[in-house]
Amino acid sequence: MAVGVIGDRLFEADETFVVNLTSPVNATVANGQGQGTILNDDAAGLTIADLAFAEPASGTRVASFTVTLLPTSSGTVTVDYSTSDVTASSGSDYDSASGTLSFPPGVSTLPIDVTIHADALVEGVETFEMNLANPSGAAIVYGQAIGQIHDPGNYFALTPCRVLDTRSPSGPYGGPALAAGQNRTFLLAGRCGIPASARAVSVNLTITQPTVAGFLTLYPGGTPPVVSSIKLLRRADPGQQRVVGLDGSGQLAIRCGQASGTTHAILDVTGYFE
Repeated sequence: MAVGVIGDRLFEADETFVVNLTSPVNATVANGQGQGTILNDDAAGLTIADLAFAEPASGTRVASFTVTLLPTSSGTVTVDYSTSDVTASSGSDYDSASGTLSFPPGVSTLPIDVTIHADALVEGVETFEMNLANPSGAAIVYGQAIGQIHDPGNYFALTPCRVLDTRSPSGPYGGPALAAGQNRTFLLAGRCGIPASARAVSVNLTITQPTVAGFLTLYPGGTPPVVSSIKLLRRADPGQQRVVGLDGSGQLAIRCGQASGTTHAILDVTGYFE
């Protein structure tokens, strides 16, 4: 049995998950649960993530790169940043940006905003770099990100990014498990590189530890859960791809359609539509 592992660039503790065996045929389950461990292979320090976004149809829009510091520091950490052209041109396609980020004690992420300009040209994908330099208080692990400017109206693939895991500590993007008949709404705009202008997302939904059979419904937040992606539950499911709309505020909602009991859900975003 193969289990896919989604890579990232973040320093973190080793992470664990379990694989459960259920409903044997012509055999018994002697040991029905195995634990997998994902070993951290990233160094501690500062990282910056690539970003893809659409050129606005008119005017300007702001794209935000995310700089991450892990582990966080007990003192202030600073790092300089600056843009440089690749195939995009500063001043016409985007406004150059430079300055210094300052991470207060305990802060793990800070944004760098870049203004993107509209034009009337069909140009395909244009790129520029966002570079980190001159750190103080931490090392730079990944110091260069690529910004991709797409023509309006395209689909933008993202590095798979987890936006919901009910097995994790409680909060808007974590536990507890979804209970029968429960709806939960959470904001995606601004997370994982999803802009406020996104109107739909492509996601991978994984269901685990359901207590009874049923279904989960994904739908735009703030609307009735009727036109949506519906996932049937068996005893467990390794994941299913869906495209789901977002409401005008960039929210997604999930509903547990079991008649009783609970289930856990894991949701990874793989791209968005504008």
